[in-house]
Amino acid sequence: MANQMRFDDLNEAVYQSIVKLFQCFSKHPAIFWTEADVTSYLYGLLINDPAFKNSLAWFESKEFPKKSKTLLVHVNAQDQTKSKDKYYDLLILKPKKYLKDEIDKDDEASVIGIEIKFNRRDPTRKEKSNIESDIRKVAQMRRGYVLWLNSRGKIGEEHLKRAERLAGKLGVKLLYLDLSLKCEISPRSNVKELLT
Repeated sequence: MANQMRFDDLNEAVYQSIVKLFQCFSKHPAIFWTEADVTSYLYGLLINDPAFKNSLAWFESKEFPKKSKTLLVHVNAQDQTKSKDKYYDLLILKPKKYLKDEIDKDDEASVIGIEIKFNRRDPTRKEKSNIESDIRKVAQMRRGYVLWLNSRGKIGEEHLKRAERLAGKLGVKLLYLDLSLKCEISPRSNVKELLT
């Protein structure tokens, strides 16, 4: 039961950091010029949250001369247990006292995967949207998030509905914020903390 509480605490810390990101984006969208800006901002919020700040783990790897402490939050990180060819914008490791480079395949070392989509519009024939593939990717985690933030160009209704259906079916948390001037309702979001 203690492990479940621990995961719930970390998951809540992730959600609250996402809400802070969305609030900042809503008030000051020009702070974020690129998807990397969004990822970096969320990373900063997460590593400064007490739930993560106080959850360091020892890490041992062939790549380091000795064991060292590591944070649980990593950017553009590869999941070592599920599929070594998949990278996540943000990856959160399971809190444990000790991690090894060669993790047992049955050990769920990565528990939360986050993908960020920034200023994506309806996919055209020339540009494919990766939102649906990202939903499938983070669905492999214990908790998966896809964050969709737009300030230029409206999020298309049909595209959003398809993504929401897929996310619901796979148990992924799809959170969006559309600040486009082309929206009838601005801001348009499913993050309830922004709408109150």
